[in-house]
Amino acid sequence: MILGKTETKILVPVKRVVDANVKVRVKADGLGVELANVKMAMNPFDEIAVEEAIRIKEAGKAEEIIVVSIGPQQAQETLRTALAIADRAILVKTDKQTEPLGVANWLQRASNSSKNGFNDSAEPICVEMFHRCVASGQRVLWVDLQA
Repeated sequence: MILGKTETKILVPVKRVVDANVKVRVKADGLGVELANVKMAMNPFDEIAVEEAIRIKEAGKAEEIIVVSIGPQQAQETLRTALAIADRAILVKTDKQTEPLGVANWLQRASNSSKNGFNDSAEPICVEMFHRCVASGQRVLWVDLQA
């Protein structure tokens, strides 16, 4: 990872999950959790990743923090929360269930694309991800994408 250059952009994926203070109810069919009228929030581990991105930027090792979420239109609420401290936000709208490999593939394609302003001048891209997701309990590997 190249963090010494000030042209570095940090891409932080954030996920919309059921708020940690809400009691989760299982659907009647037993195939998921009830999400209707449930308070949602940013994954707490993603909050940690955003905070770390801020520390990196404040240390002068990055120039821009971009938060991204892949999900339904309501995920923009999560992005607004992150946008209070990030420079830019991107929402990839989908109503389909997302899987970690699909998200990783999208992040890789996006970081190599000038369409989203990631790779305008071949600057390094740093992707900040914490190791665990509250919603699924799945472990996520650190992804380090270089332009």
